[in-house]
Amino acid sequence: MRAKIRKLIGGLPNYKGPLNPRVTGRLENFSFTIEKVLYESLPGIFVTASVYTPKQPGKYPGILLQNGHT
Repeated sequence: MRAKIRKLIGGLPNYKGPLNPRVTGRLENFSFTIEKVLYESLPGIFVTASVYTPKQPGKYPGILLQNGHT
């Protein structure tokens, strides 16, 4: 299924360049910090993200959510 979808969309870009990340804002809470991040997935194609970092020491799971317009 993956191979068919890749073929239908013309393949994936082969880009290994820098992401040029930057933090555009920060929100503080009593238990965590949210950093607003911006990076380039391809030159000129920007992706936004939010990074939640707990303030208490310890091990926490990492969770990646794909947000869309649905």
